[in-house]
Amino acid sequence: MKCGVVGGIALGLACAGAASGQVLFNDNFNRANGAIGSSWTILSGTWAVAGNAGTHTSTGVNQIIQDTFAFSAHHRARVRMDVFYAGTGIYFAGPMIGLSGTDSIQVKLQAQTGTGFFSHLGILHQVTLGPPTSTLFGVWPGTLTLPNMTTTSAGFVSLPAGASFNSARLFVEFPTPDVIRVDIDANIDGTIDFTYTRDGVSAIAGNFGIRYGVASGDVNGSFDNWRVQLRSWDVVDFDYTPGPDNRMGTLDDVPLVAPSAFASQATQLGNEYSALGLVFPAAVQDRNEVLSSTTFAVPALHTAPNLLASQGSATIEFGFTRPIYSVGVVLGIGSGADRLRAFDANDAELASVLGDDQSFLIATNRPIARVTVAGEGSTTPAIDNLTFTGAQVVDSGAGGANQGFTTGNYVAGSEFTVDSTQRIQSLGWIDAEGDGLTGSHQVFLWNVDTQAIVAQGTVRPNSLRAPSARGPAQWFLAPIPPTTLFPSTYRIVGEMTADAVGVSGDHLPFGGMSITPGYVRTSFPSGGNGFPNLTIGSDAVLATASVLYACHADLTRGAIQGQVGFGVPDGVLNNDDFFFFLSQFAAGNLAVADFTTGAIQGQPGFGVPNGLITNDDFFYYLALFAAGC
Repeated sequence: MKCGVVGGIALGLACAGAASGQVLFNDNFNRANGAIGSSWTILSGTWAVAGNAGTHTSTGVNQIIQDTFAFSAHHRARVRMDVFYAGTGIYFAGPMIGLSGTDSIQVKLQAQTGTGFFSHLGILHQVTLGPPTSTLFGVWPGTLTLPNMTTTSAGFVSLPAGASFNSARLFVEFPTPDVIRVDIDANIDGTIDFTYTRDGVSAIAGNFGIRYGVASGDVNGSFDNWRVQLRSWDVVDFDYTPGPDNRMGTLDDVPLVAPSAFASQATQLGNEYSALGLVFPAAVQDRNEVLSSTTFAVPALHTAPNLLASQGSATIEFGFTRPIYSVGVVLGIGSGADRLRAFDANDAELASVLGDDQSFLIATNRPIARVTVAGEGSTTPAIDNLTFTGAQVVDSGAGGANQGFTTGNYVAGSEFTVDSTQRIQSLGWIDAEGDGLTGSHQVFLWNVDTQAIVAQGTVRPNSLRAPSARGPAQWFLAPIPPTTLFPSTYRIVGEMTADAVGVSGDHLPFGGMSITPGYVRTSFPSGGNGFPNLTIGSDAVLATASVLYACHADLTRGAIQGQVGFGVPDGVLNNDDFFFFLSQFAAGNLAVADFTTGAIQGQPGFGVPNGLITNDDFFYYLALFAAGC
């Protein structure tokens, strides 16, 4: 998604191409017969779209097209594609991983026995370094584990005896950087029939690039439903619901089978995605229904087979049970443009965007409580590929529990890995009890590879607060200059001189990132604030980085009630913020004007709301405003 947040204001942006923040690259080839399209770069051979599928139209082998937009390190994404075989001649197709470097991996299902069925699987790499179009593919040193758990050093093997299928869905991912896993759903019925793994990947991965594509040989088949997804994101595609691991995009997902017409769909979504923090309102006929997309004119960004739709004047509507700050969807899949709107917990509109057959993202500095999609130019609002995330790089979910630590002259926090480039604007410290901080904390963000400080800031008792996903805990955030985090591993830690209660368990990372089990620190009790080189078993959450703009005095975009952005921070501190505060102070609005118990810094209750609005709150805000951001 080509999206972002400018100055902290809620935005609705069209997303196209590859950019920071895109989590899903896909093509269903649902377009007119002809050229393969601009979303693909032909490296060798000839290719086309025919019958809403991709086809290889030349007779050469190991010919390749590259997804123009998909990019990721090999172990940070999962690939899915459907392959189809027709006739009795030789044919193969499958994904290419690691293109744009001097080595790459080819996974292929091959038919070569003249039976009309696929007969072999290959998990191979380039025989010689260089462009993939000028080399053969062969085995790399490693062990291939077969579906019956026996092993071989071969890289091209016969499918198990009795395997008789001419269509399959391939899933390819890397459980670790050293191991590739291939799962085959024979006949595309939602069941994994064969699983293969091969180790030794790390020995050749240094020559991989970051691009993905499709390889094929001969013309006796086709491929479809191409998809590259970053593993650290949950994408709700309405084709599956979460399995026992409460994640999307994993092998225990439960397929959703849906009819193509509202009249045939008796079920409306409710709590099927509640494990992700996504919920739907009370069921109403023809609203929030999952339908097969076979009767819709869907764009290439849609992932078959299903979408979410409402009929006529009914809107699509959903909400969240944890703090969410950005929402993205493929919008306007029905018969025209639809409008995506986001609202806060007080039902104030934060942002809206109108779109047709594109991906869009709304991001805001205030939690999004409710989202609607209504037809404007369409009679059937429809969406697909819903993504959403919080604002904190490291957080704990509802299943977390408080864990006390002993104070001292050391730092502690968490390690996390960034899969896709992201910009942060603040660093934070947890208030696990939700009753305020008693002291200040320096927070440090380290790059693990270089052991260099990337950012640092000081969190104070009067710093901006943001809710944790594990209430009543809250985060206190200190502003930092906007800092770009590139794919790498980082450690975020803070001083343990006070407020030494963390939240343990139920790690909840920002989308596109993952949290390493355990926590990190320097030596206890006097290891100081150097690089946190120790890893401890408990999953304690203490410090975080955040995408939020943490200026406490920035309260609104404008001072005119009823306009979009009223009461929503916009990254600019000006007189509108001051007059907005005055109006809310005069109106007795505790949610906005209750800043403190007392106005004397250093005394108990300074910067801690007390459920009362007094002159202390006025002078406290006046000091914040004068200090600037």
